[in-house]
Amino acid sequence: MESGRGEEDSEVDRTPLKNSVAGYDYQLFQTQLVATRRLQWDLLLWQAPTLALTGQAFLFSIALGGGRSQFSKIVAASLLVLISLSSLHTLSGHRLSELTDSQIIQKFEEDNGLPRMFGVAWRDRRKELVLAQRQLPWRRFLIDRCVAHVMRVRSITVWFLTMSAMLAVSCLVLIVACVAPRLL
Repeated sequence: MESGRGEEDSEVDRTPLKNSVAGYDYQLFQTQLVATRRLQWDLLLWQAPTLALTGQAFLFSIALGGGRSQFSKIVAASLLVLISLSSLHTLSGHRLSELTDSQIIQKFEEDNGLPRMFGVAWRDRRKELVLAQRQLPWRRFLIDRCVAHVMRVRSITVWFLTMSAMLAVSCLVLIVACVAPRLL
């Protein structure tokens, strides 16, 4: 198929770090775009639960507040369940997207003999640091040791469990609002 260019431009050399189009390495450029997108997913990953919790707090104040009608409590509790479900879904989707982009970048690093900075290598480095911090002298590095003990559970796990608990409590509030509203 003719592209209007010379025959020498019809095939691009696809070997790592040697693929240049107009003097620019398209594979490197593409990986930079993926790295930028990965950062976006990472930022969204941590913003979504925080915003969801803010909305849920407001709805809980309506659903559990006195002096409101049963209907308003049922509506607020229903919205709580909906927000909880969508928050879990969003959190999972952002995490999956961030992991996918991390793996793309990690593969690029491996294919090009670069130091591994993303994905599993990053997680492993953090684990090593946490283990090293747990061995620090207690009085001198108190905060580092405390952080190391808190980091036994990954933040994504904490948020996922928190959002799951919010879903369970939201369902409970909805059931109580429908069956025994005087308890609210």
